[in-house]
Amino acid sequence: MADRQVESKSKTPKPFRESTDVQQGKTVFIRNLSYDSLEEDVEELFLQFGGIKYVRLVVDPQTEHSRGTGFVQFNSKEAADKCVQQANTEGLSLAGRRLTVSIAVSRQQAQKLTEDKKEKKPTDKRNLYLAREGLIRPGTQAAAGLTDKDLAMRQKVEKIKREKLKNPAIFVSDVRLCVRNVPLNMGDKELRKLFLKTLGDKNVHITESRIMRDLKNVNSQGVGKSRGYGFVSFSQHDHALRALRETNNNPNVLPGGRRLIVEFSLENKLALKKQEMRLAKAKAARQATTKDNKKQQPATNGRSAPANKKPTQPTPSLENSSQQQTLSRKQKRKQRQKERREKIQQEKLDRLDGDFEVSNQQSGVKAVRGTKGLPSHLGPKIRQRDRGKVVQKVAKKPKARNTLTKTKQEPLKQRKAQTPSQPSRRSNKPERKEEAKFDLLVHRYKEKLFGKDSGGQMKKSKWFNE
Repeated sequence: MADRQVESKSKTPKPFRESTDVQQGKTVFIRNLSYDSLEEDVEELFLQFGGIKYVRLVVDPQTEHSRGTGFVQFNSKEAADKCVQQANTEGLSLAGRRLTVSIAVSRQQAQKLTEDKKEKKPTDKRNLYLAREGLIRPGTQAAAGLTDKDLAMRQKVEKIKREKLKNPAIFVSDVRLCVRNVPLNMGDKELRKLFLKTLGDKNVHITESRIMRDLKNVNSQGVGKSRGYGFVSFSQHDHALRALRETNNNPNVLPGGRRLIVEFSLENKLALKKQEMRLAKAKAARQATTKDNKKQQPATNGRSAPANKKPTQPTPSLENSSQQQTLSRKQKRKQRQKERREKIQQEKLDRLDGDFEVSNQQSGVKAVRGTKGLPSHLGPKIRQRDRGKVVQKVAKKPKARNTLTKTKQEPLKQRKAQTPSQPSRRSNKPERKEEAKFDLLVHRYKEKLFGKDSGGQMKKSKWFNE
């Protein structure tokens, strides 16, 4: 019997499992493969390191196209180590793409690594958490002093912001503020002074202060009419956050109790990239022109001058030299401003892909990064109670215990028989009307019989004739 059991166990087919050498270190994992690359192309490239057992490309099960990654298993661990070393030092390229090669790990370890990377990387690359800053909804305590016109303007701005943020290329800037409800007579310099005065900090540096104007509607001086809003950019996020929280909905900033609508500006990633490309082309063109000018200048020796050289001109006056100095200073200042703008634009683009710590050491406040964007509900905030007022709790009377009485224990038919039938209120109304009519009729007959002044007494008269 025991021999038969052993034979039956040996005959049962075992499930097929593909052999893996993850623990041995013979398999390498390849990234950045071209989607058009085949297994034969990968095998031909990696045969220089040693014998290959198999090549597998990772395919998407839905689209059935390559994901740009794959595995190569060598016959020896030395070949795999040699392949990884050369890929990290000299580099391996296939179809014009540099490959990233590393030793393959187990599936559990790979999942753990991906989870750790997800925890480190920020989930909000578009800074949507900053879209909540400056938002005031009707029904909140912040909207207590606002007029209906201001509330309608804020709701309109919020709707426009929601529509723009549906585009994945739009992100919220962390250093640039959009300022609305600006007086029409305010210029760029006045806007800059207003924010510097409100913050009152010498370390605050404003890189941009601009009022948007209508270029079609120009006055006699050639200046367009103000559109009522502008932009203010800061060098640091902390300063921008402080400026927003101190100027937004503040009745003391502008005269007459006028309140600014301040929020973080919405930027277009594609437009910034195009602007960066234009700046790079302009810079390359300037460098090319300077090189051409240097080549065109004749090579002269510093000690000996040519025979046909013109005599030296007299030195310019002091006025001309001072003018040249001022011009050179202006040119240097413009060059520094251009370089600063290019640096700011580059920082904006780099910030999209990287993470940065959002803190405010100056004011002690912090903008919390997270997945929260704008609130899901649009419109006024409706509360069941006013959070501004302290609601006093009224002591409730203790409820009487529900004790079973004799009447409840009696059957329902007996209780109906014992209780006298009381007419409803609706049935009493017609009876009262009839009684009132009858009383009025009796009163009229009494007046006819006894007279109005008799007071209801019968006249003394003989009923017979003498």
